[in-house]
Amino acid sequence: MRPLALAAIWTVLLAVPALTAAMAAVVVPEAAPPPAARRTLAHVQAAFEAADHAGLAALVHADGVRVALSPQPERSSELTAAQAHYYFKTLFQAGRTVGFSYVRESATADQRVHAVAVWRQAELDTGRTAARLLLFTLGLDGTVWRITEILALRGG
Repeated sequence: MRPLALAAIWTVLLAVPALTAAMAAVVVPEAAPPPAARRTLAHVQAAFEAADHAGLAALVHADGVRVALSPQPERSSELTAAQAHYYFKTLFQAGRTVGFSYVRESATADQRVHAVAVWRQAELDTGRTAARLLLFTLGLDGTVWRITEILALRGG
């Protein structure tokens, strides 16, 4: 092997640990959500369990919400609170909620809260149950935690 090529390989190999350390520094540390955010998450859960589209829409951030519940991840919608009201109404008319529970909640240093929930819904016509794994993102709207994003991680 040529000395120049060997030197280039060694340079890359020596740079990998430094690159790995730099990438690790980019990770935003997580913590438990603050109590006010937990209350918002409890309201989200209650709205899903009661199929309360108006209650869920009331939790939407003033700047709107990004919703991507379609099986195609590229199909997302940016909705105002008024639009979210009708979106959630249609969503809940598709079936009956038979279960909703959080499996993970965390807060980031940049004032966001993430919560992953399993939502089980039974189709009204067939009774067949389907489960979706949903990611909720909350952000501060003044001093109140509101929904900024709802994404389907799995299911749909």
